[in-house]
Amino acid sequence: MFPLPALTDVRVITVGSLAVCWLSFERGSVGARAPRLLVVPAEAYRRARPVFERAIESPTQAGRTAPLAERVILFVFGIGLLALEPVFRALTVRNSEARLTVTYLGAMMGISGLLFLRFAAVS
Repeated sequence: MFPLPALTDVRVITVGSLAVCWLSFERGSVGARAPRLLVVPAEAYRRARPVFERAIESPTQAGRTAPLAERVILFVFGIGLLALEPVFRALTVRNSEARLTVTYLGAMMGISGLLFLRFAAVS
């Protein structure tokens, strides 16, 4: 089910015959799985635009937001994972054999860090 009652804003860019829609929801009213980016034919967006506008103008109910402490912990953990890659790089500057392993490890930590930051932002 599409969470229209929680919709707060729709930003649209038309690219050729497609409309790229960036959806914003009330904080805490939808989960991390709610669609935030839609790509639809421009004609379909023109027909759906009044529905989006009505949803934005309608009053919304406050949703559940994650406790601040939980979001701060997710944020700090994500930043920590992102910061570890340069530290590992600095420690293995002289050992060329470990560079590939450290690069792979850093990439995995970076991706995980970005996922934690996203979850902290949307929860």
